[in-house]
Amino acid sequence: MWRPAQQRPLRSPTIRVGRHITECATEDPPYLHLTRVSTDAYRHEMTEADHRRLLATIRQCKGKVMISGYPSDLYDAELHDWNRHDFSIDNKAAGGKSKRTMTEAVWTNFW
Repeated sequence: MWRPAQQRPLRSPTIRVGRHITECATEDPPYLHLTRVSTDAYRHEMTEADHRRLLATIRQCKGKVMISGYPSDLYDAELHDWNRHDFSIDNKAAGGKSKRTMTEAVWTNFW
């Protein structure tokens, strides 16, 4: 189960830009169940309520934040004032000989 950032380490690398240091948090949570075929692919799954808590938490961050997932109405609504960037990817988790192409999104509050 997902826990708020205050209760777990958040992947937050320090990025040096010239003489300034900027914090940039990245989140790559288990994707929403309604956006994927397999709903038990992760060791720690997240419910829709967990995703809502995660989104509410990252919206409070003062620094730069990026979160990835498959496009969804929930993320688009909750992050409506963020930027969304879409990428075509091969679905690495799919079984079988052929991999279907998926659209993966990255929402950012800075780019």
